Order: sequence, then C-alpha cells, then structure tokens
Amino acid sequence: MLDPKLRHQIPTINRRSLLSGAVLGLTGLVITACGSSSDDADDAADAPTSAANPSTAPAETTAESTQAQDEAGKAEFAELEKTYDARLGVYALDTGSGQAVAYQSGDLFAMCSTFKVLAVGTVLSEIGLDRLDEQVKYTAADRVPNSPVTQGSTSMSLGELCQAALQQSDNTAANLVVQQVGGPEGVTQFARALGDEVTRLDRLEPELNESTPGDERDTSSPEMMGSDLFTLLEGDTLAEEARAQLKDWLLGNTTGANRIRAAVPKGWKVADKTGSGSYGTANDIALVYPKGDQAPIVLSIMSSKDKKNADRDEKLIEEAARVALEALGALGN
Repeated sequence: MLDPKLRHQIPTINRRSLLSGAVLGLTGLVITACGSSSDDADDAADAPTSAANPSTAPAETTAESTQAQDEAGKAEFAELEKTYDARLGVYALDTGSGQAVAYQSGDLFAMCSTFKVLAVGTVLSEIGLDRLDEQVKYTAADRVPNSPVTQGSTSMSLGELCQAALQQSDNTAANLVVQQVGGPEGVTQFARALGDEVTRLDRLEPELNESTPGDERDTSSPEMMGSDLFTLLEGDTLAEEARAQLKDWLLGNTTGANRIRAAVPKGWKVADKTGSGSYGTANDIALVYPKGDQAPIVLSIMSSKDKKNADRDEKLIEEAARVALEALGALGN
C-alpha cells in the first residue's frame, strides 16, 4: 500500500498552480468537442527544465482569431478520426504561454503501457532513489509476454526494472515495479495524491491491455495523463534528482519513434511513454522540449477503435500531434 504520509508530501496545489493556473481564463483558446463513450499487445539527450510560471498572464488573443483556431482544430481532429476510423482524444498545453488545445480530452481511454510512468513515479516518490540498487528476484512464473529485458534473468535491481518498463515497455518489469508499491491500488492512490481523481489502475500486464469499450478499469483521460506527466517532470512532487532520473529515462524511450517524436522538428527533445492494446488502442504521452530555453509543451494523445482486433495506427498519433502543435503555433519556433 502507498504510505498514507505521501498524501501530505504531495499537495494538490502543485497541479493547480502548474497546470490549472496556467490555463485560467483561457476557455476561448481550448479546442473542444462533444464527449463520447469510453472504451495488448504492447509497444514493442538532456533537456531544459523550465516550468510554467503561473503568475505570468498568457498572451491576449482576439475573439476572431480564437474562434478560427477552435474551428480549424476541431475539423482536423474530426477528419483524422474519420480517416483512421478511430476515436481520438488530445490534450496539449504550451506551459509558457498557457495556450491549450483539447479534443475529447476528458474522455476515458485505456491507458495500456502509459501507466508505467505513474508506476515508476510512485517508486521514486515512496521508495526513493537511494533504494533503486536493491535487487528484486523473480521466477519464470512471473514472466509475461512482451518482456524483452527481463526474459533472460531472474534478478534485477529496482532501478533496472524501472528503466526497462519505461524505455522498452517491458511488461514483466512493470508488474514487478507495481508490486513494490502495493499493487495497482498503490498506483491509483499515488494518482489521487497528485490530485488526479480520474486515473485508475486495476490489473497487471497483460490483462490491463484488453481495452474493452465501456470498461472503465485501467483507464484515464488525455488531460489527466498529460497533467500527471507534467506534475512529475516539472512540479515539485518528486525531489530534483528523482525528477531528473525520470526525465532521463523518458528521454531515452525506444518505443515512440513513430508517434509524437515523428511530429516534432529536428533538435527538439521528447520525454514520452507509449501504450498499445486491443481495439486498436494507440497512445503516447509526452513532454516536448523545443530548442533553447523555451517552456515544455504537454502533449497527450490517446486513441481506440471499435473492433477488438483492429490495427493500431501510429500515424494517427503522429498526425494528431502535428495538428496540436500547429494549433498552438509551436511549429513556427
């Protein structure tokens, strides 16, 4: 179980000041669409750390320009859904200007392997960096499919398991990490301590990737996943060294080359975690760091389809990321 004292160590004001405060008064800038009903195979460089300044007022925009941005964004996201016969959820936030882009961002989607960020975040917060060298033993009975790192061993350090879960989406490693923090309930409690009342983890790998439409187990929303990631990497929930370690692991992710990473300009840094499952589920949550000392951009994209064996479309994630970045005006940087 998660240490109850953790709730006092992670005040929800972090999310409010870093995220909600950043978009306060920006209703007109948010691209929205009507919500829809919620619905693995899994997925097979340092960056600047400037955070949003909640005391800085975002740039003003005219009603005409805001309306044009809204309509253009909604049309493009809707067209992507039609093209790929998919359900799409997008949340993007320029933490420097406070401008946000959202499309069905509050809808529930299966997290699939994106949950691994929260699992490792729980380890870094509750257990700490100083215990990452501790060995975790396991047997063949613990191994599950899509575990490229752990399959040839029976013991790894906790830090190695965290790295394998994040950078190669190793499912056995992720399960072992979750077990260290009290199981799925411990990860859910950590999300609540972050101020996230939406995200829930109920099962382990690989069952959590079933992604059955209407099943709220193991789900979150694009906005919550993006907000949680920003809080972990740019807030003060984690100690500075723990934040740096988490960011380093995510910058070294190997599973996202064809998703958000494919949409950003050369030279930008992307700290991301992908997720994939049944019903064509394809996700990617990221903090994108433009060149120079510009503030990071939160980009959280989740998608699913109606048929259980539907193919996942990484191109959908790439194109949705590009639309979001263009709507923010970020690609002109």
